[in-house]
Amino acid sequence: MGPDINNCNFTEITEAEKDILVALYFWANGVVGASIVLAGVVMNLIAILILRSENMKQGFNYLVSCLLIINTVFLVMQLFGICYWDFGLRYKFNTWTQAYLAYPFGKICLTAAIFTTVCLAHQRYTNTLNPTEFLALNKDKDAKRSETMRYMLYVIVLSILVNIPRFFCYMADFEENTTEKTLLKTNYHFVVLYNLYNYFY
Repeated sequence: MGPDINNCNFTEITEAEKDILVALYFWANGVVGASIVLAGVVMNLIAILILRSENMKQGFNYLVSCLLIINTVFLVMQLFGICYWDFGLRYKFNTWTQAYLAYPFGKICLTAAIFTTVCLAHQRYTNTLNPTEFLALNKDKDAKRSETMRYMLYVIVLSILVNIPRFFCYMADFEENTTEKTLLKTNYHFVVLYNLYNYFY
């Protein structure tokens, strides 16, 4: 979740300086950030289309396509956050999306991207050890798909399991169209444990 610069406690700063900071934050984090996110989504979609072409259908490229899809979903979740925090689009739908969709699914996608990268490394390692099996696998479309599905099943299940608490970190206040931290998110032990977990992954 992003910071709300309008509600930050500024000390020893004038209203004019605060307005400059708000404007800078809007342009740097909002406009520029949204532009980068949209460019990333477009480039990911182009890369996915290229990798899905007939002459690029290899087991490794299937996994890369999955990684690009995960990254695209992550960028879309980030775009929801930019619209909510930086552009101030705080309608009921966007408030609900930010609290219950963008934050937890953004974390799930981030975890899944890390696990998928590990799967890519593992696949390349096993293919190097067994080049004959690798060549045979690349000739069998069903085998390539089943291998990719097996990898992604592990990735998705593990990513959701380790991020289940993320669904209970924020709640939406539809009267004020704001998001608030839950008791879980403000619990010291939870914050420390999850910070350690984030550090190691």
